[in-house]
Amino acid sequence: MNSATVLLILLLLVPSLNVIPLTAGSEVIYVPKDYSRIQQVIYEANPRDTIEVASGTYFENLKITKRLRLICEGSGNTVIVARAFSHGGCCLLSAAPQQ
Repeated sequence: MNSATVLLILLLLVPSLNVIPLTAGSEVIYVPKDYSRIQQVIYEANPRDTIEVASGTYFENLKITKRLRLICEGSGNTVIVARAFSHGGCCLLSAAPQQ
Protein backbone atom coordinates (compact mmCIF):
# COMPACT_ATOMS: atom_id res chain seq x y z
CA MET A 1 0.00 0.00 0.00
CA ASN A 2 1.57 3.32 -1.03
CA SER A 3 1.55 6.54 1.00
CA ALA A 4 -1.13 8.24 -1.10
CA THR A 5 -3.48 5.32 -0.48
CA VAL A 6 -2.81 5.48 3.26
CA LEU A 7 -3.54 9.23 3.33
CA LEU A 8 -6.73 8.72 1.33
CA ILE A 9 -7.91 6.00 3.73
CA LEU A 10 -7.08 8.21 6.71
CA LEU A 11 -9.09 11.11 5.30
CA LEU A 12 -12.04 8.86 4.50
CA LEU A 13 -12.16 7.26 7.93
CA VAL A 14 -11.32 10.25 10.09
CA PRO A 15 -13.21 13.43 9.22
CA SER A 16 -11.04 15.54 11.53
CA LEU A 17 -7.27 15.33 11.95
CA ASN A 18 -6.65 17.23 15.17
CA VAL A 19 -2.99 18.07 15.43
CA ILE A 20 -3.57 20.36 18.45
CA PRO A 21 -6.60 21.46 20.44
CA LEU A 22 -8.31 24.72 19.47
CA THR A 23 -7.04 27.55 21.64
CA ALA A 24 -8.12 31.10 22.41
CA GLY A 25 -6.75 33.63 19.93
CA SER A 26 -6.47 31.15 17.09
CA GLU A 27 -8.12 31.87 13.76
CA VAL A 28 -10.31 29.61 11.61
CA ILE A 29 -9.42 29.71 7.90
CA TYR A 30 -11.63 28.11 5.25
CA VAL A 31 -10.66 26.31 2.05
CA PRO A 32 -11.77 27.16 -0.63
CA LYS A 33 -13.68 30.18 0.74
CA ASP A 34 -10.61 32.09 2.03
CA TYR A 35 -7.89 30.31 0.01
CA SER A 36 -8.15 28.00 -2.98
CA ARG A 37 -5.32 25.65 -1.94
CA ILE A 38 -4.75 23.91 1.39
CA GLN A 39 -0.96 24.32 1.22
CA GLN A 40 -1.34 28.07 0.64
CA VAL A 41 -3.31 28.31 3.90
CA ILE A 42 -0.71 26.23 5.73
CA TYR A 43 2.02 28.68 4.68
CA GLU A 44 -0.05 31.74 5.65
CA ALA A 45 -1.57 30.41 8.90
CA ASN A 46 -0.20 31.19 12.32
CA PRO A 47 0.62 28.41 14.75
CA ARG A 48 -2.53 27.11 16.49
CA ASP A 49 -4.88 28.27 13.70
CA THR A 50 -7.58 25.94 12.42
CA ILE A 51 -7.94 25.11 8.74
CA GLU A 52 -11.38 23.85 7.69
CA VAL A 53 -11.44 22.16 4.29
CA ALA A 54 -14.78 21.93 2.46
CA SER A 55 -15.93 18.75 0.75
CA GLY A 56 -14.24 18.11 -2.55
CA THR A 57 -11.13 16.68 -4.15
CA TYR A 58 -7.84 18.55 -3.79
CA PHE A 59 -4.78 17.68 -5.90
CA GLU A 60 -1.80 18.73 -3.81
CA ASN A 61 0.84 17.61 -1.35
CA LEU A 62 0.78 18.91 2.21
CA LYS A 63 3.82 20.03 4.17
CA ILE A 64 2.88 21.08 7.71
CA THR A 65 5.76 22.41 9.81
CA LYS A 66 3.86 24.29 12.51
CA ARG A 67 1.10 23.44 14.95
CA LEU A 68 -2.24 23.57 13.18
CA ARG A 69 -5.62 21.97 13.39
CA LEU A 70 -6.79 20.52 10.06
CA ILE A 71 -10.48 19.64 9.78
CA CYS A 72 -11.99 18.02 6.69
CA GLU A 73 -15.73 18.44 6.14
CA GLY A 74 -17.76 15.24 6.27
CA SER A 75 -16.48 11.70 6.50
CA GLY A 76 -15.55 10.50 3.02
CA ASN A 77 -16.44 13.80 1.34
CA THR A 78 -12.98 15.37 1.31
CA VAL A 79 -10.17 13.74 -0.66
CA ILE A 80 -6.58 14.91 -1.03
CA VAL A 81 -4.82 13.34 -4.01
CA ALA A 82 -1.05 13.69 -3.71
CA ARG A 83 2.13 12.48 -5.36
CA ALA A 84 4.82 10.99 -3.17
CA PHE A 85 7.61 13.29 -1.93
CA SER A 86 11.20 12.15 -2.46
CA HIS A 87 11.10 10.51 1.00
CA GLY A 88 8.19 8.37 -0.15
CA GLY A 89 5.34 10.09 1.71
CA CYS A 90 2.69 12.44 0.41
CA CYS A 91 2.18 14.43 3.60
CA LEU A 92 5.01 15.82 5.72
CA LEU A 93 4.17 16.70 9.32
CA SER A 94 6.77 18.24 11.62
CA ALA A 95 6.10 20.64 14.45
CA ALA A 96 7.93 21.50 17.66
CA PRO A 97 6.74 19.70 20.80
CA GLN A 98 4.17 21.56 22.87
CA GLN A 99 5.66 23.53 25.76
